[in-house]
Amino acid sequence: MSQNSITLTKLLSVGNIISASIRIYRDNFKSYLGIAIRATLWFLPFLAINPILIGIYRQKNSFGSSFLLLIPVWLLLFAFCTAKSIVNRAIIGKLVFRVLANKPETVRKTRRTLAPKLWNFLWAFLGLFLIGIGVAFVVFVFIVFVFAIISIITNF
Repeated sequence: MSQNSITLTKLLSVGNIISASIRIYRDNFKSYLGIAIRATLWFLPFLAINPILIGIYRQKNSFGSSFLLLIPVWLLLFAFCTAKSIVNRAIIGKLVFRVLANKPETVRKTRRTLAPKLWNFLWAFLGLFLIGIGVAFVVFVFIVFVFAIISIITNF
């Protein structure tokens, strides 16, 4: 049993993991780079609408009507672009996993498998985002509580 754990530890050393990841990405650089660029470019529509929103916000007469109507459009566009970007990143993750499992798959087949799960990825992202905000809030309240106790004790 201990001999198996030693060989497993050798296989999972930091150097071996980094070497394997560099080899995998080097062997599939063109396809992974194309998918990564596609994932990043999905944020361009979201970023392109920001100057439009800022321009409408700065106009004094249209603040009440046009600006407020564009906020839901902006949020929907952000959700859609985020979901498409997450799917493209998941494609890279699945392709790398399949290479590690010695069952390589084409980009087209992987995209066909993951594309219908677009909204599931978005909901998972939003759930993790809300959990992160919740954890940050709890940590903030704890820090404030600790500093309040310290200031009461020291009469600061």
